[in-house]
Amino acid sequence: MITLKKVLKKVSKKTDNVTKSFDDITKEAVKERTTKAKTDILRKKKGDFDTANKDFDSMELDEVSDLKNKDGEVIGREGIDADGNIVKVRQYSSDGTPTLEKGKMNSKNKYKKKTEIRYGQSN
Repeated sequence: MITLKKVLKKVSKKTDNVTKSFDDITKEAVKERTTKAKTDILRKKKGDFDTANKDFDSMELDEVSDLKNKDGEVIGREGIDADGNIVKVRQYSSDGTPTLEKGKMNSKNKYKKKTEIRYGQSN
């Protein structure tokens, strides 16, 4: 049985040595909309969870750790970039597509998404 942990390990080993920033990755995506909470939703026309992981691995991030759901299942990873942004790669977003997102902690010490890239074919 293929588990998410196996996929993450496999993808991390395959990454090339090209370092990208989150902004470099967003240049490859098309803006879809801005939510009421002011999160920019971008759509990357081609890609799946492996692509999202490769993009995540191409960034220089510190403190990379597993991202777990409320049941304790690993659903992705998160890390911190040089500007202090929290970058997360998740298996799925609210629409079911793999997602790479960037945000910061607000003044109330709660995570606030700013930009989200959803992978897969655009609608």
